[in-house]
Amino acid sequence: MPCHAHPGTKALALCSAGSDATIEATPFSLEGQSTGGASAKCPAGKRAVGGGVIQRSWPDNRVLASAPLDASWTMANTIDGDVATQWYAAIRNLPAHRVDFKVFALCSADSRATIEATQSSAEGGSTGHAFAKCPPTKRALGGGIIESGRLGYLRVLASGPLDATGVAANTEDGDVAEQWYGAVENRNPERVAVKVLAICEPV
Repeated sequence: MPCHAHPGTKALALCSAGSDATIEATPFSLEGQSTGGASAKCPAGKRAVGGGVIQRSWPDNRVLASAPLDASWTMANTIDGDVATQWYAAIRNLPAHRVDFKVFALCSADSRATIEATQSSAEGGSTGHAFAKCPPTKRALGGGIIESGRLGYLRVLASGPLDATGVAANTEDGDVAEQWYGAVENRNPERVAVKVLAICEPV
Protein backbone atom coordinates (compact mmCIF):
# COMPACT_ATOMS: atom_id res chain seq x y z
CA MET A 1 0.00 0.00 0.00
CA PRO A 2 1.57 3.32 -0.98
CA CYS A 3 2.37 5.96 1.60
CA HIS A 4 0.61 9.33 1.38
CA ALA A 5 2.18 12.67 2.30
CA HIS A 6 1.12 16.28 2.10
CA PRO A 7 2.33 18.16 -0.97
CA GLY A 8 5.86 19.43 -0.52
CA THR A 9 6.73 16.82 2.10
CA LYS A 10 8.71 13.61 1.85
CA ALA A 11 8.21 10.46 3.93
CA LEU A 12 11.24 8.18 4.21
CA ALA A 13 11.48 4.55 5.36
CA LEU A 14 14.72 2.71 6.20
CA CYS A 15 14.37 -0.88 4.95
CA SER A 16 16.45 -3.94 5.85
CA ALA A 17 16.17 -7.50 4.60
CA GLY A 18 18.14 -9.04 7.45
CA SER A 19 17.29 -7.13 10.64
CA ASP A 20 16.18 -9.07 13.73
CA ALA A 21 14.59 -5.95 15.25
CA THR A 22 11.23 -6.31 16.99
CA ILE A 23 8.93 -3.73 18.54
CA GLU A 24 8.63 -2.68 22.17
CA ALA A 25 5.52 -0.55 22.76
CA THR A 26 4.62 1.61 25.76
CA PRO A 27 1.11 3.12 25.91
CA PHE A 28 0.47 6.38 27.72
CA SER A 29 -2.38 8.89 27.96
CA LEU A 30 -2.54 12.66 28.29
CA GLU A 31 -5.41 14.66 29.62
CA GLY A 32 -6.77 17.50 27.50
CA GLN A 33 -4.44 20.44 26.94
CA SER A 34 -1.59 18.83 28.85
CA THR A 35 2.00 17.80 28.15
CA GLY A 36 3.86 14.59 28.90
CA GLY A 37 5.85 11.71 27.52
CA ALA A 38 7.05 8.15 27.95
CA SER A 39 9.83 5.77 26.93
CA ALA A 40 9.76 2.36 25.28
CA LYS A 41 12.67 0.44 26.77
CA CYS A 42 14.45 -2.41 25.01
CA PRO A 43 14.92 -5.70 26.90
CA ALA A 44 18.33 -6.50 28.36
CA GLY A 45 20.75 -7.54 25.64
CA LYS A 46 19.03 -5.51 22.94
CA ARG A 47 19.60 -1.99 21.68
CA ALA A 48 17.26 0.49 19.99
CA VAL A 49 17.76 0.97 16.25
CA GLY A 50 14.67 3.11 15.65
CA GLY A 51 11.38 4.25 17.11
CA GLY A 52 8.55 6.74 17.07
CA VAL A 53 5.24 7.82 18.57
CA ILE A 54 1.64 7.48 17.35
CA GLN A 55 -1.72 8.73 18.65
CA ARG A 56 -4.87 6.62 18.48
CA SER A 57 -7.28 9.39 17.45
CA TRP A 58 -7.05 11.83 14.55
CA PRO A 59 -3.96 13.94 15.27
CA ASP A 60 -4.49 17.33 16.83
CA ASN A 61 -1.34 17.18 18.85
CA ARG A 62 2.18 18.56 18.80
CA VAL A 63 5.19 16.24 18.81
CA LEU A 64 7.76 17.84 21.09
CA ALA A 65 10.46 15.18 21.05
CA SER A 66 11.07 11.74 19.54
CA ALA A 67 14.56 10.34 19.98
CA PRO A 68 16.77 7.52 21.24
CA LEU A 69 18.37 7.76 24.67
CA ASP A 70 21.07 5.76 26.41
CA ALA A 71 20.73 4.05 29.80
CA SER A 72 21.03 7.42 31.58
CA TRP A 73 17.54 8.41 30.32
CA THR A 74 18.80 11.98 29.80
CA MET A 75 19.47 14.16 26.77
CA ALA A 76 22.60 15.70 28.29
CA ASN A 77 24.27 12.36 28.99
CA THR A 78 23.40 10.67 25.66
CA ILE A 79 26.52 11.25 23.56
CA ASP A 80 28.59 9.88 20.67
CA GLY A 81 29.34 6.17 20.99
CA ASP A 82 26.55 5.38 23.45
CA VAL A 83 24.21 2.44 22.97
CA ALA A 84 20.55 3.44 22.57
CA THR A 85 18.55 1.42 25.09
CA GLN A 86 15.15 3.10 24.65
CA TRP A 87 13.04 5.51 22.64
CA TYR A 88 11.60 8.64 24.26
CA ALA A 89 8.70 10.74 23.00
CA ALA A 90 6.96 13.82 24.36
CA ILE A 91 3.62 15.26 23.21
CA ARG A 92 1.52 18.36 23.76
CA ASN A 93 -2.14 17.22 23.64
CA LEU A 94 -4.01 20.19 22.19
CA PRO A 95 -7.67 19.00 22.36
CA ALA A 96 -9.74 19.41 25.51
CA HIS A 97 -10.22 15.64 25.81
CA ARG A 98 -7.93 12.82 26.90
CA VAL A 99 -5.95 11.11 24.11
CA ASP A 100 -4.11 7.77 24.10
CA PHE A 101 -0.63 7.42 22.61
CA LYS A 102 2.00 4.74 22.08
CA VAL A 103 5.75 5.19 21.94
CA PHE A 104 7.66 2.47 20.07
CA ALA A 105 11.25 1.24 20.07
CA LEU A 106 12.70 -1.10 17.46
CA CYS A 107 15.01 -3.38 19.44
CA SER A 108 17.76 -5.62 18.07
CA ALA A 109 20.06 -8.17 19.70
CA ASP A 110 22.28 -8.49 16.61
CA SER A 111 22.87 -4.81 15.93
CA ARG A 112 26.11 -3.06 16.91
CA ALA A 113 24.72 0.38 16.24
CA THR A 114 25.74 3.31 18.41
CA ILE A 115 24.64 6.92 18.70
CA GLU A 116 26.09 9.98 17.01
CA ALA A 117 24.82 13.18 18.63
CA THR A 118 25.03 16.79 17.49
CA GLN A 119 24.31 19.59 19.97
CA SER A 120 22.66 22.76 18.71
CA SER A 121 20.26 25.41 20.03
CA ALA A 122 17.22 27.49 19.16
CA GLU A 123 16.88 31.07 20.27
CA GLY A 124 13.60 32.20 21.79
CA GLY A 125 10.89 32.63 19.17
CA SER A 126 12.98 30.99 16.43
CA THR A 127 13.81 27.63 14.91
CA GLY A 128 16.89 25.48 15.37
CA HIS A 129 18.22 22.54 13.40
CA ALA A 130 21.20 20.22 13.14
CA PHE A 131 22.62 17.18 11.31
CA ALA A 132 23.96 14.13 13.15
CA LYS A 133 26.38 12.46 10.71
CA CYS A 134 27.48 8.84 10.87
CA PRO A 135 31.20 8.05 10.54
CA PRO A 136 32.35 6.98 7.04
CA THR A 137 32.21 3.26 7.95
CA LYS A 138 28.62 3.40 9.22
CA ARG A 139 25.09 4.10 7.96
CA ALA A 140 22.06 5.51 9.78
CA LEU A 141 19.36 3.08 10.91
CA GLY A 142 17.25 5.62 12.78
CA GLY A 143 17.41 8.85 14.70
CA GLY A 144 15.49 11.69 16.27
CA ILE A 145 15.51 15.06 17.98
CA ILE A 146 15.11 16.10 21.59
CA GLU A 147 15.19 19.49 23.32
CA SER A 148 15.54 20.94 26.77
CA GLY A 149 13.19 23.57 28.16
CA ARG A 150 9.49 23.90 28.77
CA LEU A 151 8.01 21.19 26.58
CA GLY A 152 4.70 22.89 25.89
CA TYR A 153 6.43 25.62 23.94
CA LEU A 154 8.43 23.43 21.58
CA ARG A 155 7.52 21.62 18.37
CA VAL A 156 9.38 19.20 16.13
CA LEU A 157 9.32 20.49 12.55
CA ALA A 158 11.41 17.77 10.87
CA SER A 159 13.13 14.53 11.75
CA GLY A 160 14.44 12.14 9.13
CA PRO A 161 17.34 10.39 7.38
CA LEU A 162 19.30 11.96 4.53
CA ASP A 163 21.85 10.63 2.07
CA ALA A 164 25.35 12.04 1.59
CA THR A 165 23.99 15.23 -0.04
CA GLY A 166 22.22 16.27 3.17
CA VAL A 167 19.26 17.50 1.09
CA ALA A 168 15.76 16.03 1.28
CA ALA A 169 15.06 16.73 -2.39
CA ASN A 170 18.11 14.68 -3.38
CA THR A 171 17.46 11.74 -1.02
CA GLU A 172 15.76 9.05 -3.08
CA ASP A 173 14.79 5.37 -3.08
CA GLY A 174 17.84 3.13 -2.71
CA ASP A 175 20.16 5.79 -1.22
CA VAL A 176 22.24 4.98 1.85
CA ALA A 177 21.25 7.03 4.91
CA GLU A 178 24.42 8.70 6.15
CA GLN A 179 22.98 11.23 8.59
CA TRP A 180 19.90 12.34 10.50
CA TYR A 181 18.36 15.80 10.22
CA GLY A 182 16.17 17.43 12.82
CA ALA A 183 14.52 20.83 13.22
CA VAL A 184 12.53 22.33 16.09
CA GLU A 185 10.44 25.45 16.65
CA ASN A 186 11.07 27.16 19.99
CA ARG A 187 8.14 29.22 21.26
CA ASN A 188 9.82 29.83 24.60
CA PRO A 189 11.16 33.33 25.19
CA GLU A 190 14.50 31.82 26.23
CA ARG A 191 17.09 29.87 24.27
CA VAL A 192 16.86 26.08 24.50
CA ALA A 193 19.34 23.31 23.79
CA VAL A 194 18.62 20.93 20.91
CA LYS A 195 20.21 17.57 20.25
CA VAL A 196 19.87 15.58 17.02
CA LEU A 197 20.78 11.90 17.29
CA ALA A 198 21.56 9.31 14.63
CA ILE A 199 21.74 5.57 15.29
CA CYS A 200 24.69 4.42 13.18
CA GLU A 201 25.42 0.79 12.24
CA PRO A 202 28.78 -0.49 10.89
CA VAL A 203 28.60 -1.50 7.22
